[in-house]
Amino acid sequence: MKPVRCMSTPRVRNRGVVLPIGLILLLVMTLVMVVAMSGSILQERMAGALRNESMADAGVDSGLREGEQWLWRWIASHTSELDAGDTAFAFDAQSVANSTTLNNFRGATGWVAGGREFGASGTGIDYPDTDYYRMVNKPAFVVESLGDFGSASGSGACVESHCGPQGYGVEQLFYYRVTSRSSGGTAGVIRAAESTFSISMWTP
Repeated sequence: MKPVRCMSTPRVRNRGVVLPIGLILLLVMTLVMVVAMSGSILQERMAGALRNESMADAGVDSGLREGEQWLWRWIASHTSELDAGDTAFAFDAQSVANSTTLNNFRGATGWVAGGREFGASGTGIDYPDTDYYRMVNKPAFVVESLGDFGSASGSGACVESHCGPQGYGVEQLFYYRVTSRSSGGTAGVIRAAESTFSISMWTP
C-alpha cells in the first residue's frame, strides 16, 4: 500500500473587513431614508398650507357674495336704505366712533369676532356651527354705508348709467362697502376682501 499523504489546508486570517463595510452601507441607507422622509414631510406641509389658503380664499369670497345678497334683500324688503345701527353689523364709514371696530375687522392679522356669520339664520342657507369644512371660524361680513347720490329732479332723470321711468324725478343711489373675513384650517391663515355695492331707489 502506498502511504496516504495528508494535505494541509492553508490558514486564512480573518481581518474583520465585512463588519466595517456593512456598517458603512447601513449608514448610507439611513441617510438616504432620512433625506427621503424630510422631503415627504416638507411636501406634506406645503400641501397643507396651500389647502388652508384655498379654504380661506373660498370662504372670504363666499362671505362677500352673501353680504351683497343680504344687503340687496334687506333693502328690497324694507324699501329703504340701510343705515348704520339698523343691524349690529351695519356701520357708517364716516363715523369716528366706528373707526376702531371697522379698522380691526378690515385689517387685523388675527381673527376678529363680529360681523354676520355666513349661513346665519334667515339667510336661506343654514350650515351647522361645527365642522364647517374644517375651517377654524365661519366667514363673516360687515356692511358700511358710504353715502348716497341723488339726481336732479325731472321726469326720466338719469344718474350714471341708470335712467328713471317717466313720472319719477329723483334717483337715490346708495353706496355700500361689504367687507368679508375668513380663516383657513388653522388660525394663522386669515383672508379679508372688500367690494363696493350700489343700489338705486326711485322716489316720486
